[in-house]
Amino acid sequence: MQMTFKTFVSCLLCLALLLVSGCGGQDRTTSSTTAISALTAAERAAADKLIAEHGKDAMIHYLDRYLVYEAHGGVIETQEMVLKHINYFVSQGTDVNARGTDGPGMTPLHWAARIGDIESAKILVSQGANVNAMVDHPQALSGTPLVFAILEGSIEVVKFLVSHGADANVKVRHPNGSGESTPLAIAREMLDSLPGETTAPPNLPKEMLERMNRIKTNLPEIVEFLSGRK
Repeated sequence: MQMTFKTFVSCLLCLALLLVSGCGGQDRTTSSTTAISALTAAERAAADKLIAEHGKDAMIHYLDRYLVYEAHGGVIETQEMVLKHINYFVSQGTDVNARGTDGPGMTPLHWAARIGDIESAKILVSQGANVNAMVDHPQALSGTPLVFAILEGSIEVVKFLVSHGADANVKVRHPNGSGESTPLAIAREMLDSLPGETTAPPNLPKEMLERMNRIKTNLPEIVEFLSGRK
């Protein structure tokens, strides 16, 4: 049976919030003047080991590991940690368009958009990250970084990507697998489908509920912005 979009959004959001809850539950966008901390000696050694093992694909291996697999064991990098690692990997010449080898094959920019990390997105795009890179997997989340930013409810990342050439009218696989959709259509459906405080899944942690409400609050502005790009 094909799940409804409302059910899909509720399940997706709960999973997404679980994966990013280690980022503190706060708004993870930062100002454009954010100072990027340097890696510690131990962190740099670990990053260099990834580069030695994976070469130009080291950055995506780092993101796939710490934003997905480690999260299931309760270990996840903070937004600040992700930012300074991306900055370091870029400085070492790793591939900003490399794709993960598991799941849908996300790029670093997909990950930055997925966690609403505007500073990492800026670094990646400045180094040639493809703002229209597509992931299309029948059993996983599909779309461009713009779609991932919409699902996170990050208006800042949405505006940044569109201002740097992201196609606001691109055809993507609908999140529930039912044919094609567009970023605007997905944003509109999310706005209509996200549960409110009285209809949220039972026993949803307070931090996740607050995050969900912030995403829902940002969606009208995202819809309005994308509507002007048709």
